[in-house]
Parts: sequence; C-alpha cells; structure tokens
Amino acid sequence: MMSGIQLKPGNAPGEKGSIVQRLLFKEGLHLKATGDALIFAPAFVSNEEEIEQMLGVLQKVFGRSDL
Repeated sequence: MMSGIQLKPGNAPGEKGSIVQRLLFKEGLHLKATGDALIFAPAFVSNEEEIEQMLGVLQKVFGRSDL
C-alpha cells in the first residue's frame, strides 16, 4: 500500500510539507515529504491495527486548526 497526500501550499513552496512532516514525526509517524506532497508507504508487514494507528495520527495532525 502506498499513497500520496497533496497539501495546499503555504507561503513558500514546501513550507506546509515541512511543517506537517515535523508534526507527524513528533506524534510518532514518519512520512516522506517532497515539497508539499507527503508519501504514505507503511511496511509490507504492517497489520490492520498498525495501519489504523497511523491513520489516527494523520487524522490528529490534519485536524489541527493551525494548519
């Protein structure tokens, strides 16, 4: 499973991607940011519970009002 998440750009190219990547990392989830696009590619051996946890972190960070 692999997907990309395109973010609405901030004031400068890549700014929003960098901010979101740092916030996700602080919550325990590492995603690769390329500019304002995030790459979500969990390990092939991830089980359903682990994927649910990752999605929970994404929802928590994307639900912030300051983004």
